[in-house]
Amino acid sequence: MPAKKKFSIHIYLCKPHKEKFIILSLLLLLFINSHSQNISNYFLMPAYSSIIPVDEQMNIGIYWFGDDNKLHEGRNSFSKNQLPEWTVNGQPWTNQNPANGKLSVGLGSDHATYTAPPKIPATNPVVIAVRFQASDTSKEIVTLICSVTIVDPGNKWYVSFTYSGSNISSDKSATEERTSSKQITGSASMLIKGTPPDKDGHVTINTSEGDTIASYSSSGRWTEGILEISKDVNGVIIEKTIRNHSGQPTKDKTGIEFEYDPAPGGIKGLTGAGLDYSGSGKDLFYVRDNNNRLIKKDEADGVFTTNILLGHDRDVLKKTKDGFTIDYIEKKDTSYTDALGSVHQASSDIKYHVIISRKANHRVSLNQKRAV
Repeated sequence: MPAKKKFSIHIYLCKPHKEKFIILSLLLLLFINSHSQNISNYFLMPAYSSIIPVDEQMNIGIYWFGDDNKLHEGRNSFSKNQLPEWTVNGQPWTNQNPANGKLSVGLGSDHATYTAPPKIPATNPVVIAVRFQASDTSKEIVTLICSVTIVDPGNKWYVSFTYSGSNISSDKSATEERTSSKQITGSASMLIKGTPPDKDGHVTINTSEGDTIASYSSSGRWTEGILEISKDVNGVIIEKTIRNHSGQPTKDKTGIEFEYDPAPGGIKGLTGAGLDYSGSGKDLFYVRDNNNRLIKKDEADGVFTTNILLGHDRDVLKKTKDGFTIDYIEKKDTSYTDALGSVHQASSDIKYHVIISRKANHRVSLNQKRAV
């Protein structure tokens, strides 16, 4: 008898969904053949869940961290015969129900734009999914799912942001070596009961001083790996430590402080926003014993934390019809070799995008000029 084919399903959800159509659509994946490959680094931006107002747009894209510890857009696949398949509430995006909004898929199908419907749909949140082949060398299928909750913002501020960053460092000398790699992605969206802009267009949003968060959603993840090695003068390893940590954002709501003073020289910027992450991991400790063997001496499990912060003096702030956008991009390489010949490598790659909006027809227009 011919050998039975193996099936492998990789589905990444922000939270469980009870809708029957999702269960049925996922069962279809049982008929997909696959090969082995580590594909856990695939994810959607703005990640697993979001809140957006009616009529608002959001961009959704496929991303992955490669073996180079850097963030890549799209897929690790270029096969034109295996384009990603997007669905909205279990229906192909080419045959979607307008009552659930509109999903437009871009060239190459690695990115899509979702426009929320003009009123809250009967099925809320709206579930957007994409399925694709992991790579050209693997038939493994990845399915990523994003839950989008549609809200009516009323007179509230809508704030959302996406963040991606990586930090890689390596210090090597004749007797010591330390390498570390950290990757972080995150997103948050919220409605804030803040004061409207004044007649001059001055905007202040400060959740630490009275402004309250009415609705909130966040998602993301972080991973960190550290290797520490001590050697003798002959280059033989004496001790080795391996640390691997990972986690997700905490349930704590992020704050935000934003001010836009249209006057010349006025304060214009964002502070006090970000995400706190908590996670777990394992630390392994190795030493060389009396028999000259490198053995595991100890191991430890623990809870670890990290965070990201938004707001930089190099932020690019732009005024839009209904509010503002803020963008920041940092690509830095600070590698060098010291006088003793030790090599110190360090690089960082950080990117975030922030949207702050308030529909002009709810309150005073952001573009309203000073009364004469």
